[in-house]
Order: sequence, then C-alpha cells, then structure tokens
Amino acid sequence: MEVYKATHQIIIGGDFNENIFQENNSNRKNYILDFMSDHNLSTTEVGITYTHTSGISSSAIDYILYPQKFKDYIKNIEKPDIISNVSDHLPILLQLKYELPCSNSESQTQVTTNHKVKWNSIDRDKYKILVEEGIALLKDDPMNPNELDEAFQNLNHTITKASLVVAPKKKKDTEEEIANHD
Repeated sequence: MEVYKATHQIIIGGDFNENIFQENNSNRKNYILDFMSDHNLSTTEVGITYTHTSGISSSAIDYILYPQKFKDYIKNIEKPDIISNVSDHLPILLQLKYELPCSNSESQTQVTTNHKVKWNSIDRDKYKILVEEGIALLKDDPMNPNELDEAFQNLNHTITKASLVVAPKKKKDTEEEIANHD
C-alpha cells in the first residue's frame, strides 16, 4: 500500500479467512481492522461467502476493501448468482461509477494519427524490425511504477512510430509527424 498510494487508487479483494463483522476478538480480525483503519479502507457486508466442503459450516470471510473516499462511487457490492461456480467461496462483484483521469507527463507528447492503417498492405518485415529494435532499447526489468510507466510509454511510442513509417498517409505529412514524434 505504501509503495503505490501516491500513484494508484487501490482496491483489495479476496479471502481474508476471518469474519470481520462477527463479534469476536481474534488477532486476525484485529490485524485486518487495523490495516483498514491505517489505510482508510471500507468494505460492505454481503453475507455468507464461504461454505466448508462438508456443508456443515459457513462464514463471511471474503471482502472487497476500497478507499473510504470511494464510498459515493460504489454502485454495488454483491454476490452474483453464478451457476457454474465450483469453488467453496462465492464470488463478490464490485461495481464502481468512477472515471479514471488520464494524465500525461510533461515529457510525454501524444501522437494522434489521423488515418487508418491498412494492415494488409504494409511492409510487415520492416514493421517487425522497427518494433524489435524499439523493444531491444527497453529496460529489461522495471523496478518501480515509474519505470514501468516509462517502459509502457516507450513501447507505445515504438509501435506508433513503426506504424507511421510503414503506413504513411502522405509522404510530407508523415515525415513531419515522425520528426515531431522523436
């Protein structure tokens, strides 16, 4: 949570092996509630989510944790009725009404091509070579979210540039677009 809280909105879902709404004072329940409190997370009780394979016992141990600031954006949290479910846990579905903002770093420029690429008439070998050359320049193992984002942007740039080279709209316009994209 600490690593990503500045750059991501985090929603956690899964089997917590503890009924946090039940009146008990287990260590696991206290750890979960402390974690939720420390990170301003909420959840919604959806009822029984787990049935032991013997069918004798059941519990509510699966949750979706979301930031409290999302409370107004939660449309619904429910257990969908899925006939083909063979798990001893019931699935939980979270529906959000949230628009993710798109942000571009100042160093990133956005290229928009105003033409449709005719993929069946391009020089596929040249495209493949250009993409492979661009991939070879990518950092092998991005170590943090910023490096991963940079690698994704570079890959996107490589694919866009290769597309412009092999499928130009007009020779003059394409050369300008490619020069501006570098």
